[in-house]
Amino acid sequence: FVFYHWFNWAVDFIFSVIAEEMGLFGVFLILAAWTIFFLRLFYMMKISNDDFSQFTLFGIGMLFFAHVAINIGGNLGLLPLTGIVLPFLSYGGSALFMAWSAVGVVQSIRLHTSSRSPIDTDLFLWYGVIHKIHLYIFIILIILN
Repeated sequence: FVFYHWFNWAVDFIFSVIAEEMGLFGVFLILAAWTIFFLRLFYMMKISNDDFSQFTLFGIGMLFFAHVAINIGGNLGLLPLTGIVLPFLSYGGSALFMAWSAVGVVQSIRLHTSSRSPIDTDLFLWYGVIHKIHLYIFIILIILN
């Protein structure tokens, strides 16, 4: 029974559980991380050399935005629940594999983009923070349980 209860909230309602357990700070942390992630994708799309890279980054960004908007909208009661996971936070092997594969494609495009700017090194430090949020929130939820 305990495992089923954990599994039930870990799939669709992870945003509401984090909001309940961590309050407004947890919600702000998640939304800030996603905002930085989307701004980083937009920045990479802006400095990309070719159209294919720009369209690929746009598609990956829209994929993540749709997942985030539908999941958070469903948790808030604004949209119907469809079973779409919140990337990097919800429990699910195939969704997590898809999300990390998309991030790998984004990083590959960034590595093969020849234009470098001085601001890019500062933004790259923030990009590493986004990847660690999943681990930090998971550890905090384990401690709170």
